[in-house]
Amino acid sequence: MTAQFRPERVLERAMARCEAGEVYHRSATRTPVEFENSRLKQVRTATSEGLALRVIVGGRLGFSSTTLPGDEDGLVQRAIASAAYGDEVAFSFPGPGGTHGTETRFHHAPVEGLSVERMIDIGQDFVSRVVHYEPAALAGAGIDRESREVRLINSSGMDGAYRRTSFGAAFAIDLVEGENLLSVWESQRTSDYPESTIVALKEAAIRHLQLGRVNVPLAAGAYPVILGPHAAADLLGPFRESLNGEAVARGISPWSQRQGELAFAKSVTMTDDPLLPGGPLSAPFDDEGCPTRANNLVETGVIQDFYLDLKSAASLGRKSSGNGGRRGLEAPPSPTLSNLVLAPGHTPLADFLRDMRRGLFVVQLMGAWAGNLLAGEVSGNIVLGFLVEDGEFRGRVKDCMLSVNAFEALGTRLRGLSRETGWSDNCCLPFVVLDGVSITTRSG
Repeated sequence: MTAQFRPERVLERAMARCEAGEVYHRSATRTPVEFENSRLKQVRTATSEGLALRVIVGGRLGFSSTTLPGDEDGLVQRAIASAAYGDEVAFSFPGPGGTHGTETRFHHAPVEGLSVERMIDIGQDFVSRVVHYEPAALAGAGIDRESREVRLINSSGMDGAYRRTSFGAAFAIDLVEGENLLSVWESQRTSDYPESTIVALKEAAIRHLQLGRVNVPLAAGAYPVILGPHAAADLLGPFRESLNGEAVARGISPWSQRQGELAFAKSVTMTDDPLLPGGPLSAPFDDEGCPTRANNLVETGVIQDFYLDLKSAASLGRKSSGNGGRRGLEAPPSPTLSNLVLAPGHTPLADFLRDMRRGLFVVQLMGAWAGNLLAGEVSGNIVLGFLVEDGEFRGRVKDCMLSVNAFEALGTRLRGLSRETGWSDNCCLPFVVLDGVSITTRSG
């Protein structure tokens, strides 16, 4: 972090006029390498840094942020002015808290040491493999590394800092054959540099390209379905919304009064784990300075807990779960998941495939976020999915939509969870095997 941004000075000036204050300081350096249409498109490095300030004035919360060095006075004035219109405050900023292990949970030197040349090689290798298999295909890749530093100080004595690295890899293939457009992509983000994962992502993308060259018809109906991690992440959208402390505090979550109830299959255990080694959003404390901890949201089918920031916790008469997150410097914290983990089962994916007489293997959905999530509704177009018959992939299905109630999916419709897992954004998920999923088609 540079000396141009001075959190202590901001806090000192805020406390001369406010009842309480909190300064969040973040700096990041990101280097992305991008391939498009089978060619290297760009390599660049971007840096960002700024401050966010929350103050309590007259029992109300004010907020402002800046990315301009030397803007301390303006930052304080804007935050104080906004407090006149802010929410009444029923919480206090946390005091000094404990730490969790060592920085190796969050910071990995191999990511910072990853050269641009190596990042280009990763993308070029994928492009070469795709073009070798099918010269008409267009390959894309995005490889990036990021180093981030966070510091938070407040008037209650909290002064914490940590470093976190991030490595992302995404591989895409587009192939047009006549009127048929086939799009394939695979991606993952972690805080470390997993060479084996890069290899697996490339192989999966090319394998799905090979499988998708043949289109097969499919009639509308109810089918058994295997959801890969990317599609399964869409299934968890209703869980994210219903377990959100803000929705619980407002009484709009369907589970506001159901804590401790058996609501899903006993094989379902869902945990938010901000201390997960390699997790893309792992951190020793949240963006409000509260120590983080693994939080079992659903355990053996029972709704155990919700994820809370300071505000929602105060509304419920509880303590923060360490889930106050910022989507950027421009907005104050709100309840935010870190690394969401759906515990895997014990059965290999190959066994589920072998036992499938006629069903679908869905890799990617589109638009599944648009339903009534608090009612559990998930409905999305199947961007990439395959018909499976007698344990064998028969080809790609087109112009199909999947609809299911997510709460039923992890309840009465759940056939099993695979032993294998994969990442989709900040979700670590197994393959989810369901019965009786509604599939509609353009012709049906």
